Amino acid sequence: MKGRKSKLDPHAEQIAEWYRAEPALTLEDCCARLRALGCRVSTGRLSDYLKAQRSQALQESLLAGIVSGSRMARKIDEAFAKDPPPELRTLVGLVKNLVLNLNVNGQADPALLDVANTMLKTVLEFARLEAKQADTALAERRLKLLEQQETDTRQTLANPSLSAADKEAKIKRIFGLA
Repeated sequence: MKGRKSKLDPHAEQIAEWYRAEPALTLEDCCARLRALGCRVSTGRLSDYLKAQRSQALQESLLAGIVSGSRMARKIDEAFAKDPPPELRTLVGLVKNLVLNLNVNGQADPALLDVANTMLKTVLEFARLEAKQADTALAERRLKLLEQQETDTRQTLANPSLSAADKEAKIKRIFGLA
């Protein structure tokens, strides 16, 4: 990903090992160790190099996470193609268990809890939209029924061969009152 080689590149693994073994290692101490290996570098240049290395590692980790997430999503889609997706109640339960697990295991990283919260909000929003769709479908069926009742009533009232009593009886049947 980098355009230019750095004189620190040959020492990248050694530097990473030093910081893994000693996370509190200062830039000055790292520069001194590098000098002992024959590499002279300023603390500013070392700092820039470490930031670039961390940024590149983070980017690679992020890309690996995206690839992994994509594979997982594909597997989920394949599973849902074979079997129906879980009910909403199941999804909410899974999210609740995730949050509980994060808290109980002492891994209550606020970022992870935010992800779990976002997942729960997404599931609940999906449920709200499903309920709204069901309400809309029901309202459309009611409207269609009322329109049909109106048409039937108009035809009944316009039918000259029916007596007033027959018309009344038929209209009651149309509206389910008979």
